[in-house]
Amino acid sequence: MLLIGSFILSIVASAIHLSFNEWIYEVDDMDFWFNPSFMTWLFAKDRKRWAKWQTAIVAIISMEFGVLLFGLISFKQITLETFLWGTIFSTAVVSSFSFFFYKSYISRLEHHA
Repeated sequence: MLLIGSFILSIVASAIHLSFNEWIYEVDDMDFWFNPSFMTWLFAKDRKRWAKWQTAIVAIISMEFGVLLFGLISFKQITLETFLWGTIFSTAVVSSFSFFFYKSYISRLEHHA
């Protein structure tokens, strides 16, 4: 749920940022490195590539928050072994869910285009 919520939040943030910066539609190419408007430009120009970047970023962030939440909830009840296995399992689950979520989102973009 954290993955989907974060992805929806990034859609809303990109749409709001795009509504205030309509000049982005006029830019043909925008460099990635250290450019705060790159994701907004990508949202406006190439939704597939934007979705790929956002899915990867959101998956990493949601895994980190999941591990942090797991550690805060059961800090005294876990050992290093259970923590490592939980991290490996959650990484596999979130990565596969992210991949399937990305594929379904892209198929919906292609369907509406």
